[in-house]
Amino acid sequence: MTIQKRLLFLVVLIPVSWWYSITDLLEIKSLLHLVNEFKEPAATLHQDDIASNMPFSTRPNPIRLFFLGSGEIALPTLAALLAHAGIEVVGCATQPDRPQGRKQLLEPTPLGAWCEKHHVAVHKPASVNTADFRRLITALDVDLIVVFSFGQILKDSLLELPKTGSVNVHASLLPKYRGAAPVNAAILNGDRQTGISIMKMVAELDAGPVYARHSIDLTGREYAPELEQRLAELAADRICPALDAIVDGLTPAKQDHAAASFSPKLAKAHGRVTWERSAVQLERMVRGYFPWPGAWFRVSTGKGEQQITITRSTVVESRGNAPPGAFIETDSQDWIVACGEQALRLDRVIPSGKKEMTGAEYLRGRPSLMGLQPAE
Repeated sequence: MTIQKRLLFLVVLIPVSWWYSITDLLEIKSLLHLVNEFKEPAATLHQDDIASNMPFSTRPNPIRLFFLGSGEIALPTLAALLAHAGIEVVGCATQPDRPQGRKQLLEPTPLGAWCEKHHVAVHKPASVNTADFRRLITALDVDLIVVFSFGQILKDSLLELPKTGSVNVHASLLPKYRGAAPVNAAILNGDRQTGISIMKMVAELDAGPVYARHSIDLTGREYAPELEQRLAELAADRICPALDAIVDGLTPAKQDHAAASFSPKLAKAHGRVTWERSAVQLERMVRGYFPWPGAWFRVSTGKGEQQITITRSTVVESRGNAPPGAFIETDSQDWIVACGEQALRLDRVIPSGKKEMTGAEYLRGRPSLMGLQPAE
């Protein structure tokens, strides 16, 4: 059942005394469209046989669950858990508010902001590995801790407290892309398929045995926000039957650690364009690093250097024997740059301090850049 259908079903079943209203719940539909500009038709879903669309077990008491999350990708999953009659979310925690923007004002995480809007009580511990937090989990008599895009490492002393253990939802098909940026990694590597894994948590990062994997096909045109949205929807649709099976004793399968790969936390430097790379690799960077850190380079304008972030690009055949980085065509229609293999047409860019524009609009009114190299 999709999360949209499940929410409509609540109109009949949810008591008035729930934490937030039916109207608020229906607003979740808008959360599933995180970046509509990049939305593609949904790909066909595939899934393993483990914990697929099994019916929810009939048990006298709901599963008592504590949720840990921070990123936007976790919002539909939290909403699905709150909406399910067979699950009681007895607590929720997110990362503390952090300074953001030029004024460095304290801002909540996306999940923290959502909880505040929908009147869901949320803890914001600097660390969940303290004695105070462990006492909280013990006092709440938790069956499961569920973690999705949280941002803190949980120690064994916490992982072992719930009766059924701790479960993590990870946005890759483990053991591929353990770590902080699996969505970006799938785009950067040109994968034709990715998905989510629901695993038992252990002390080592993303190394626990896996209860379930669910996959989607990729078109090769996805931007990171769009792919994150699709994986968020997939996780929300699969999490409840998976938890039901886990509580009923489902045995997870060990990962092949020799096949593991890692996706480190993104940094500004990751987005710097190196023109010696192939145009195919650079076009993937444009999509995989959108909106941050972005695929960027610097150009000399006559008034100093300016950073250019590429937001749309197309791989084209190179013309002549221009070295990587040379601007081989800069007319009123196209801005094309030579690469290590083929060339890249800069369809849309964001110059630092300016709004997004076409490559041609950026060049208009400026001296010709033909044959020049980007600034080092």
